[in-house]
Amino acid sequence: MARLAPLALLALAACRDDPQAALLEGAWFCASEPPDYALERQVTFAPDGRLSGRTEVQTTDAETALDMHFAFSGTWELADGLLAERIETHRLMRFARAGTNVPLAELPAGVLGEIEGALARQSAAYRVETLTAEELVLRDTAEAVQTVCERSQGG
Repeated sequence: MARLAPLALLALAACRDDPQAALLEGAWFCASEPPDYALERQVTFAPDGRLSGRTEVQTTDAETALDMHFAFSGTWELADGLLAERIETHRLMRFARAGTNVPLAELPAGVLGEIEGALARQSAAYRVETLTAEELVLRDTAEAVQTVCERSQGG
């Protein structure tokens, strides 16, 4: 157990590389519109470098509209104005097609594992464009998609 304490301090220090890390900590509600879908996310950035939350993804161009809700967890680091996230788990909580809820047990064999597996262990990087006590604006470094966030109640 004593060997874990230095590792925990190292993880905490990594989150604190950027002086604005304390502003990021807490709960946020975020929205973005990448091509072909809309994304809303409730995320909490913990002081120990962990993150968790829920995501809703809605297709915007498919013939049949899809709506999926996920719970996720992972880690975060903020350094030099760059937010790095590593999503370790992504769990599908709800799936709807054309506005009709589809029980997860009724999805075709293997689809649930394929969706969750494809989304788990993913990394993302965002340039922090704005970070205040109430507002967070991020720009995805891979696709240049903007995400706008506001502090959640109690965050």
